[in-house]
Amino acid sequence: MSQICVTLFNATSLPRQAITPILNFTYDSTLLLLTETWLLPPLKYPTNWKQYHTYGIKRRNNSYKGQQVISLLVNPQCPYHVHFLPHDSTDLSQYKLSFIMASIFFHCLYLPPHIDTHQTQQILTSLPLTMHGTTQTVLCGNSNARMGTFTGDYDRNSRGALI
Repeated sequence: MSQICVTLFNATSLPRQAITPILNFTYDSTLLLLTETWLLPPLKYPTNWKQYHTYGIKRRNNSYKGQQVISLLVNPQCPYHVHFLPHDSTDLSQYKLSFIMASIFFHCLYLPPHIDTHQTQQILTSLPLTMHGTTQTVLCGNSNARMGTFTGDYDRNSRGALI
């Protein structure tokens, strides 16, 4: 198996045209996962990297930005097929982007600060940890968890304790 390099970046409202410097910095990554990209359909980044998006929920009627967006960009040099798993019909699916690559099952999450501990628990327990043909599962993303001194943070929250 070739080496796989995954980069995770919180792109809070990154303008679409600003993707080029990010890709230049991460050129040797196999996959680039972006949280909080705020893209609305059918927008994509201007790049030759293959793209998958959860797309956002409009913030306001006249808004040009979405909320809760996760994007996956696949390097054109990636030697593996990426099998994107489309959203299911549950309300919880808006918080995840799931895919399989090289027998690895990936879940990338964006859990916004406004959701409570109960909903966070529902999202985490709804994630399948195995899929036919996979040997490993990776859970990553932005959980907005504050874990105090365990992670060098100055603050704690209930989500940090849950995770």
